[in-house]
Parts: sequence; C-alpha cells; structure tokens
Amino acid sequence: MKLRRKIILALIIITFIPMFVSSYYVINKVKEQNKQEVDLKINETLQGVINELNQLKDDYGKKVTDFARSEKIALPTYILHKYGNYRYLDASNKEELTQSIVDSTLLFNLALNFNVAEVRKLDKDLIVALENQRQIGENLIPGSLRGEISDINKVDFIRHENRFLLQAQAAIIWKEQKVGILLIKKYIDEDYLNTLKKTQGVKIVIINDQKVLVSTLHQSLLPANFYRLNDKSDGVIRNIEIQGESYNFFHKSIEIEGDEATILVGLSTRPSLDRINSIKLILLQTSFYIFIIVFLLILSITKKFSSSFNEMLIVTDKLKKAILKKK
Repeated sequence: MKLRRKIILALIIITFIPMFVSSYYVINKVKEQNKQEVDLKINETLQGVINELNQLKDDYGKKVTDFARSEKIALPTYILHKYGNYRYLDASNKEELTQSIVDSTLLFNLALNFNVAEVRKLDKDLIVALENQRQIGENLIPGSLRGEISDINKVDFIRHENRFLLQAQAAIIWKEQKVGILLIKKYIDEDYLNTLKKTQGVKIVIINDQKVLVSTLHQSLLPANFYRLNDKSDGVIRNIEIQGESYNFFHKSIEIEGDEATILVGLSTRPSLDRINSIKLILLQTSFYIFIIVFLLILSITKKFSSSFNEMLIVTDKLKKAILKKK
C-alpha cells in the first residue's frame, strides 16, 4: 500500500472512532433520559389519580354527612318518619314534603355532582330515589345500585355488576335523633377519569379480580394476559402492544370493599422513539458532512505531505549515490 493511502486510512480512523463513540454515547444518554421522563410522567399521573380519588372520597364523606344533618333534608324526613302513618298527614302533605327533599337533594347535587341519591326513613322505606337528576321509583333503581343499607356513616369505593362506584352513606339526624338514611353514589367511569388532571394522552385502567371495572381503553384492545401481568411486574409493566404502539404501565392498589383494586396508568413510548430517531438522523447527517469535510482536508494535507516527503526521499537518494561515487 502506498504511503499516502496508509496516512489517509490512519487519519480517517483517528478522526471517526471518537465521533462514532460519542454519537453512541449521546443516543444511549437520550434513550435513558426519555425513559426516565416517561416513567416520571406515568408515575406522577398514577399518583395524581389516586390522590384525586382519595380526595373525592374524603369530600363525599364530609359533605354527605353534613347534608344529612341539615334542616333542608332532616326536617321533612323527620316529619315523614314520625307522622307519616297518621291520618292528618294526607297525600298532599306527603307529596309536598317529598318534593322539598327532592329540591334540596338536587340543589346539593350542584355542589357534589353525584349520580344516584336515595333518601329513606329509618325503617328503610324509600322516600325518594334520584338518578342523574331525575326522580325514579324504587323498583326502577338499577340492580347494580341496590345494596345493603344501614344507618352507619361510611364512604367506600364499591363494585356492583362490574361497575366501579363511590358510595357515601350517612344517617339523617334531626335534633340528635336518627330519622332516616341518605345514600349518595358517584359513577367512577371513563367520563370521570377523563376529567382528572394531567391525564391527557395517558390510558387508565382499573381492575378488580381480573375484571375491568373502568377503562379509558376499549377492553378488546387490552392483551389477553394483561390482567395477570401486574402480579409479577413489581409496579411497572413495559412494552404492552396496543393498536400498534408500545405502552408502559405503572400500577398501584386501592381499597374496594375490603378488597383491592388495581389502578394502572399507561403512556405510549412512541414520542420517545420519534425523538430518538430524530436525534439519530441529525447525528447521521452531521457525521456525513463531517466525513466529507475531513476527507477533503486529509486529501489536501496528505498530498502536500507526500509530495514533500517524496522530494526528501529523492534528495536523500541522490546524496547517497554521490557519497558512494566519491568512495
């Protein structure tokens, strides 16, 4: 191999090895940074969902208890409970008292935005039932919304017929006397989940007993083994394929009727891959332009160097021949 070619090859190797090593380092660094950013966003969203559900539970517990003790609902309930079977409280009076309870409950709904309300006398006879701001008869209360009713104040997330609800129950009290029971229920459904903060672009699934209670994804899009993955994933499920995109899911448990439900929050890794591919393209283009510039410089430098070196060899050879001739 000619000297010039050897020099060109050596300079190319010396130039491009550091460049390729640094490019590899940058890409891996970006991958790691993107992974951390995605994980952080998912984890923050998951914790935010849990915090908002817990806050909702606290709000319902306090506000339902306070409302059950207010004169607007407690007084008419007391009259119906105490004197409802007396003849001097006729149908017109009962209807007026019932309407008063309906109006008060609907007004209360403006502050709490619940879906179902039941007001019962202490003997558990129904006074009024409301669903989504319309009055319904006792027999029309959906089976999934019926349940055991006591006069104990409590608030719980519950599951009825594969539906996820928040149920708040409080004793209706008038002058320290229990006179009835107030039952308020809130659907935790897809519409509600989509109203939560920082949930744009993320997928939320709530599972109990390997069944989906509520999801912002259609169940047909979830992998068949999705319900069992969280048992082995230590809080993170990676690379779940949904509609041709890869998702990472974080999950935590929430109490539901003494049992546990699992809340999973997932985010597509597509934006991260797009960002990495974009950086790869930029590095490739940059490397190509650097290669052209460096190659031209090497050609120019080696041409001058090889010319000078060849002249030096010629002079040295002539000098050597002259010395030998004199001898």
